[in-house]
Amino acid sequence: RIPKRRMLDSEKSLALEFIINECQNNLYTDDEVYNYLSKTRKLTDDTIKKFHLGSFPKNLKNIVNNVDTEILKQLKIAWVSSFDGNGICKFREHYRFITPIYDTYGSPLGIMGRFLGTEVERELLGIHKYDNSDYPKHTTLFGLNLAKNNIRNKDKALVVEGVLDVIKCHQHGIGNVVATAGAFIKLEHLAQLARYTSNIYLGFDNDEAGTKAITRALSLKRPGINLLEKRVPAKFKDIDEFLDHKYSK
Repeated sequence: RIPKRRMLDSEKSLALEFIINECQNNLYTDDEVYNYLSKTRKLTDDTIKKFHLGSFPKNLKNIVNNVDTEILKQLKIAWVSSFDGNGICKFREHYRFITPIYDTYGSPLGIMGRFLGTEVERELLGIHKYDNSDYPKHTTLFGLNLAKNNIRNKDKALVVEGVLDVIKCHQHGIGNVVATAGAFIKLEHLAQLARYTSNIYLGFDNDEAGTKAITRALSLKRPGINLLEKRVPAKFKDIDEFLDHKYSK
């Protein structure tokens, strides 16, 4: 039996660049996703473009014609028959709002999709609010490629949970923010941030999961790192909600 060939990093990067570009181009033909970003989440077009936000195409044809189906499978984006271009794609089916994930140097690592239906619909489907392609989540900080110079200049970093928290911060001029994409932080994340600052503030959500995550995170404190809690007032769920309130006045 011939073993399956593992894709090269360069192949992965090129495939993701193509898919991200397709999602960007598709956004302005997808009223539901675009209205969610511009009206519900109050993001400007400049912010949408800055973070390369997009909508996953309902038709896989152009992606399948340009990206090898085995690479799509290894990325855990789509499981496609090479004969007819059809197949299973979790992003097309349930997670059409796409946020690209980049490494520290701006090379694409993966994509993250968000479900836009109601909580009732999500629970009936039995799916998570977010899902992503295959990328090393425990060593990746969303937004670090854009934040690293701000972190170095300000000599402090704010770590939050959600990618939309980071995006909203940038829209309001707060550029030294990164996200773990979940209520957790790893030693690998702290090691990355320590290259730019020794002052790391934890701004996880004001809920039970966020509180537990901060307690666990503070136990990771190492010599030379100032690890501190800095959350928004308790009446707000997260920094995204706090900024919406602050700038709606």
